[in-house]
Amino acid sequence: MNWISVDIGKVMGVTEWAGAVRVNTYIVKPRGNQGKYYWNGNVVDSKFSAINCIIADQDLVIMERGFGHLSTVINTQAHLRGYITCAADYFNMITKEINVSEWRRVIKEHMGVSFPRQSKDCKILAQQLVKKHFNLHATEDEADSVLIGYAAMKLGYVNL
Repeated sequence: MNWISVDIGKVMGVTEWAGAVRVNTYIVKPRGNQGKYYWNGNVVDSKFSAINCIIADQDLVIMERGFGHLSTVINTQAHLRGYITCAADYFNMITKEINVSEWRRVIKEHMGVSFPRQSKDCKILAQQLVKKHFNLHATEDEADSVLIGYAAMKLGYVNL
């Protein structure tokens, strides 16, 4: 089974998996002010094109169901989940969402850590865990996407 785990945000972290094996991790982000998007070394004309390219060969998409105190953050995350869900529907694939508190609880239990209260400190800890357990130097968003995927497997969201 080929699947991806996605950290939802203005910059999206994406991790591709083949069963339980991490294949690739990268970011998806806007490039310039012309509506173009950068993903895994490629530049495409739109956000929707980037999402289509990312999920086209996948069987399952696991997305973070984020939280935030600012309405702009919540709206941005909902907007991106809508894009991904629409593209997944087009390709006839399954999508699942995982709450931040849910995946962090799994990481806490399986990796023996406690997440700090501050978001910035949580991101640093995620990077450290990915470096230690996956031997990967990752950005904040990439690290979260790896940990989301790991937690999804532990929770049985992915049939391996």
